Amino acid sequence: MKQYLTLTLLTLSLVLGLSSFHVKPVWATVSSDPQGDTFGHGSVQLDISSIDAQFNKTRLDFKTSFYSPILPPHVNAPNSVVGFIDVDSDRNLSTGALSLIDIYKPPGYPPSGLRDEYVISIFFEAGSLGNAGVFNAITGSFIGTAPITFTPNSYTISVPLGLIGGNGLVNYGTVIGTFLEPTDLAPNSCCATSELMVPPPKTILSLTPTVNTAPKGGAFQTSIQVTNASALYSFDIFLTFDPTLLAASAPSDTGNVLRNYCSLTPGCLGVNSQLASGPGFVEMKESLIGNFSLAGFTGSGPVFSATFTVAKSGIGTTPIRITSSSTGVGDGILVTSTGSQIQHSSEDGVFSDGGPDMFVTAVPDELSIIVNSSDTSTLRVYGLNGLTGPVSLALSGIPLKVNAVLNQTTVSLTNSTASTNLAITVGATAIPGNYTISIIGSAAVKSKIVTETGSLQLTILPPVPDFSISVSQSSINIPSGSSGSVQVTIQSIHGFQLPVDLTVLLPIFGPGLTTSFSVNPVTPPTNGQASTTLTLLVNALDFPQTVPLEISATSGSITHTTSLSLQISSFFIFTQPFPLMIRPGETVVTFAQIVSVNGFSGTVQLGIVPVPAGVTATLSTNSVTLTNSTSASVALTLTASPTITAGNVVLFITGTSGNTFNTGFLQLQITDFSLAAGQVDLTVPATGSATSSIFLSSLNGFTGFVNLQVTGAPSGVSATIAPSSIVLSSGNSTSTSATLTVNASGATAGNYDLTITGSSGPTVHKLTVKLHVTDFTVTSSPSTLTLSPRQVSSTTVTITSLNGFAQPVTLTVSGLPIGVTAALTPSSLAGGAGVSTLTLTLGNKPALGTFVITVTATSGMIVHTSAITLIIAK
Repeated sequence: MKQYLTLTLLTLSLVLGLSSFHVKPVWATVSSDPQGDTFGHGSVQLDISSIDAQFNKTRLDFKTSFYSPILPPHVNAPNSVVGFIDVDSDRNLSTGALSLIDIYKPPGYPPSGLRDEYVISIFFEAGSLGNAGVFNAITGSFIGTAPITFTPNSYTISVPLGLIGGNGLVNYGTVIGTFLEPTDLAPNSCCATSELMVPPPKTILSLTPTVNTAPKGGAFQTSIQVTNASALYSFDIFLTFDPTLLAASAPSDTGNVLRNYCSLTPGCLGVNSQLASGPGFVEMKESLIGNFSLAGFTGSGPVFSATFTVAKSGIGTTPIRITSSSTGVGDGILVTSTGSQIQHSSEDGVFSDGGPDMFVTAVPDELSIIVNSSDTSTLRVYGLNGLTGPVSLALSGIPLKVNAVLNQTTVSLTNSTASTNLAITVGATAIPGNYTISIIGSAAVKSKIVTETGSLQLTILPPVPDFSISVSQSSINIPSGSSGSVQVTIQSIHGFQLPVDLTVLLPIFGPGLTTSFSVNPVTPPTNGQASTTLTLLVNALDFPQTVPLEISATSGSITHTTSLSLQISSFFIFTQPFPLMIRPGETVVTFAQIVSVNGFSGTVQLGIVPVPAGVTATLSTNSVTLTNSTSASVALTLTASPTITAGNVVLFITGTSGNTFNTGFLQLQITDFSLAAGQVDLTVPATGSATSSIFLSSLNGFTGFVNLQVTGAPSGVSATIAPSSIVLSSGNSTSTSATLTVNASGATAGNYDLTITGSSGPTVHKLTVKLHVTDFTVTSSPSTLTLSPRQVSSTTVTITSLNGFAQPVTLTVSGLPIGVTAALTPSSLAGGAGVSTLTLTLGNKPALGTFVITVTATSGMIVHTSAITLIIAK
C-alpha cells in the first residue's frame, strides 16, 4: 500500500516554488551511538551507529544509520529492522505518555528524558510498503503515515508537519530490533533534539571573469567554473557569443575537475574529451573513462577555459552564454555516473569594448512553472566601460494570465553591479507554452540613453492531471460482528482519466476488520467522477472503539488519502455483586445491566448458559431495546436447591442482537455449613447420662447464626443441646456439645434415634445420633422356699443384661426373719449378667411364719429387686 505521493525533485520544485524545502537534507549534525552496545540475545544484533532529525517548514526527517546492513520490514528477513521513534513534540516531561524506550530498555539504562506525544512505527512498513505509521502516543490512535526510504545501512522517515503540528523542533529517541527482539536504542542517555534542515548547496556553472574587455585584435581568456557539483561523471557545455565581435580558439581542460579526479581515483582509466567550435560557439564534451562504479567528482573547480580574440573592426557588447547547444538553448549538461542530469543554473558573462554600456542577465535564465504556481529569478545588471548610477528596469513579453513583478524597478550600480528579484506567478488559466520575457535596462549617459535587453525563457507547463478522493460520510457506526458501507468518490482534475487503486489503511494494532470495494480500481471520466461502495465487516470479537481509518487512492506516482472514522459499537452486560453469595434452599434476586457502548442501538435477546445443577435461574424479561448511550436493567432470580453442594459456579448471561454478541458472567458463591457429631453412637445405662460434641464448620465463606435443636428422645429420656445458637464466620470452624440425660424412673432399655437439626434461614442440616439405653433384670428361682428349723435351702438369683448392659452388679439380701441367715455366692457379678446362689440356713428356734426376703441388685444408680417368699413351719 502506498500512502503519500513521491514526486521528483524537479516536479516538486516546479509545483511549489520551494525547492529548498523539498530536497534531500544535508545531515550536518549527527548523534553517534557506540558500536557493540546491543542488548539482544539472538544471532542478529542490529546496532545503531547514529541518529539524526532535521526539519524545515513542511516536514521533519528522522534518519537512523547502522553499523551493518539492514532490510525493510516487508522483506521479513533476519536483518529486517523494526521498532519505534519516540517523539516528545512539546519537549515537556510533565506531559505525554511513557516513552517506548523506557518500556523496552534493559536494566541499568538511565531514563530516556522523553514523554511522548507521538510514536512513529517502523513495524508499519511490513503492511504498508514504503510507509511508517504515525500514532498519537496518548490515545493510541492512528493519525497517518510518513514515507520511509531505505539504503543498505540506514533509513529515513519524512513526517509531514501537518500530521503532528508544531514547527518541527522536538526531542526524540529510538528503540529498534528484529522481529524477534529489541536490540538497541539511541541515544543511550537522555534524548536527542531535532535541528533546522540545511538545504544542499546549489550547483552553479559560472564564467570567470563575468565582465571581459580587450583592445581590437587583442585576446582575453575566460574559464568556466563549477560550484557544488555532486558525483559529476560527464559534461557537455557550449559557450555562445556574437561572432562579429569575437572568435574562440579550442578550449583547454588542463587541470580541470574530471582530470584531477581521475588522477586520484583507482579504476579511472582516463578522460575522454571532444572539442568543437564554429562561428559564435565553442564546445567541450568530456567524460570519465571507466565503469560506472566510479562515484564521480564532488566539489568545486574549473571545467575548462577558452581564449577569445577580439575582431579588428567594429565595437559593441556581446553576452558570453553557457548553453547546451550552439543555438544558445539550456544551461549546459552535467551528468552523474548513473546517467541522471544534475540540476543546476548558470551565470553568463559579457564582453564589451565600446562606450558606457550594461549587461542584463537573469539567474536562472530559464524557468518552468506549472499553471497556478510561481517561481523567482535574480536579475543582475553589470555596468560596462565605466557605466555607473541608476538603471531603470522594465519587462515586456509577459504572457496573458502571468504576473511578473520586479522587487525594484530602479537599481543603482555599486562597484559596477546591481541585482533585484523577479517574481513570476502563472495563473490557473494561463496557456501552456514557451515564452520569452525581455528585461530592459536603461540608463542616462550624458545626453543619451543606454539600453540593454536581457531575456528569461519561461515555459508554462500544463496542469498535472490529478484526482481527489472523498467519502460520503466522515464517520460510520457499525456494531461488532456486523457490516456497514460508505460511498467513496474519485473526482477527475485537469483531465485525469486513469484507473485509481483503493486500499484501506488500518492501524497496526487495530481491530479485525475486513474491507471490500464494489469496484476497484475506479476510473473516473475526464473531469467527472466515479464512485464505489466500501463495505466494512467488523469482527464479532472486536471491542467497542473508535478506529481512525485512511482510504488511500493511488494511480501511478499519485496518491491521495481521505479519513473515515469507524465507530465499533456494542453492548456490555454487567452483573453485581461479584461474587453473589447464596445458601442451599435460598432464593436471591440480583440485576443485570445491559449498557449501550459507543452508540449501539438495537434489541438484545437475553439468555442464561449454563445453568448449574441445583440452581434455577430466571430473567424478568428475555429482551431489552437499547438506543444510543442508554442502558436497561433486568432482574435475575436465582434459587439454590436444599441439597446443592458448597462451591463456586459461573453462569453467563448472553446477549444477541443480529450478529452482535456479548456476555456477562456471574459467579455464584454457594456457601453452607456442616454438622457433625463427635460420637454418633451413645450408650447410656438406665438412669445414667452421656454426652457427645456437635461440630459446625463454615463452608466456602458461610457466615451467620446457626440454630441447634435435638428431637426424637423417647419417653423417660430427656435430651438437651447447649448452646442452642452458634455464630459462624467465613472460614471458621466452631464446636459445641449436646448432653443427653436418661432418667431411670421412666427409661426403657432399647435403641433410639436422636435428630440434631442445624438451621440458618432456609438452610437446614440434620444429624442422627444413635442412643442405646441399657438395663438389667434380677430374678430368683425358686421364688418360694418352705423350711423347718435347722434346715438349709437355696435359690438361684439370675442377673439378665438388657440391650447390652455390661456394668458390675452388686447383690444384697434384706428382710430375713429371726433365726435365719443368708449367704449370696457370689455377691457381685461382673459384665452385667450372671447367676448367684442364695443359701438360707434356719437355726433351732427360728420365727415361724411366712416371710418375704428381698434380693437387691445394684449397679450405679440402677436398682432392681427380686422377692423370695420364705415359709417356716415346725
